[in-house]
Amino acid sequence: MSDQLEVIGPNGEIEFHTLDPDKGVLNIGRHPDNDVVLDSPTVALFHAVLDYSQRPYHITLLSPEGEAAIGDERLRYNAPAELPSWETLEIGGYTLIPVEGVPDVPESPVQLPAPVSPGALVPVPSPVTAPVPLPIAADQVDEVIVVELAEREATVDVEQTAVYGLTVANGGDIVAGFEVRVEGVDEQWVVVAPPQVNLNEGERAVVTISITPPRQPTSRAGIHRLAVVVTSPNYPGRVSRLSATLTINPYYEFVTGELSPRQQTVGGRHPVGETVLQIANRGNSEAIFRLEAMDDERACSFEFQVPGESSSLARQAEVRLPPAETHAIPIRVTPLAPPLVGLRSRMHSFTVTAAVVEGPLTPRSLLGQIRVRPLIGGGVLFILALLLALLVMYVFWPRISYFRVSPDNILAGEPVTLSWKTSFLTSNLRVKAGSD
Repeated sequence: MSDQLEVIGPNGEIEFHTLDPDKGVLNIGRHPDNDVVLDSPTVALFHAVLDYSQRPYHITLLSPEGEAAIGDERLRYNAPAELPSWETLEIGGYTLIPVEGVPDVPESPVQLPAPVSPGALVPVPSPVTAPVPLPIAADQVDEVIVVELAEREATVDVEQTAVYGLTVANGGDIVAGFEVRVEGVDEQWVVVAPPQVNLNEGERAVVTISITPPRQPTSRAGIHRLAVVVTSPNYPGRVSRLSATLTINPYYEFVTGELSPRQQTVGGRHPVGETVLQIANRGNSEAIFRLEAMDDERACSFEFQVPGESSSLARQAEVRLPPAETHAIPIRVTPLAPPLVGLRSRMHSFTVTAAVVEGPLTPRSLLGQIRVRPLIGGGVLFILALLLALLVMYVFWPRISYFRVSPDNILAGEPVTLSWKTSFLTSNLRVKAGSD
């Protein structure tokens, strides 16, 4: 790992020049004797010198006719100016960017691939190993409020502390107090010690900045861009601002509620039940949750109604959930073979499991039950039995359907004939003569 100077030419060519720590300075100009040669008529023979023996770097314009600019600020002749890391220096159509702590890269321009004839095999380029730095906001350095940040980047887990060392120097001609604050993150995460310093002319002091992100979803995983701002009530209107980054590693945490309802009863020709799973992402990054549902008897089918999906997902589904958000996932439970006739409901126990696809968290399992009433249950069977009994009684009840006396006019001493018709259960009916 070494510091380098990235040079981007007017035509887009890129060169990397390694900064030799034993040398400490780098000459820039059009003359071949320079360490960095810029081939442009607007560049002087010996245009500028870069002093990288200190942090931040300092650039000095050597030619009174030459021009150079750091961001939007033009350099003055023979007046050293600070050039922080990742800041851009413009000279004669070239862009120069100091890069700290990157792997050594061969000092050769990036060549465009040659045209390939039709039918020729295209060689696969080797992967680029040089890191691609993320852009950082430009620094704002004041000549009176002189500041220097030892570390610009830090990576921590939640509840760990990132420490930045800030040097503050009084470049003015009066005794002054200086105040330090950090922008870009929650102020409750930041501890500045000491938050204020009083310095004599030319005196400097070191301020320690500690940032501790809590274990909460608000500590979003990823890169947070910071700004260390130093002001002084003794120098109104003057401010120095240095950029830095804080990278927070992700952590995973989630909670689930009980199935609602946990127990239910369904019935009919096509019985279908529905329960709802509440799942909340308590981590600091977006997480993918895998949901699965099954019963021991394999007698039910399960369908997940996932937000954003137009159709249901059978048996398992994946849900993408941002941090600090809660989703309610409806789950349809359909018994595959509901009973047709029975005196009791059939019970099915099932399990819904939620797990994070990435991360070491233990899956959560929730239990549910669904009762399936038979299409023809005990009440219906009782009514049918009662109707059948009444029908039997009606069919087999003894009765006389026809009775006749002949002749119609009965005289004393004449015989009388009695005839009747009965159901088969009363075929042994007898008429007994009275005593009178």
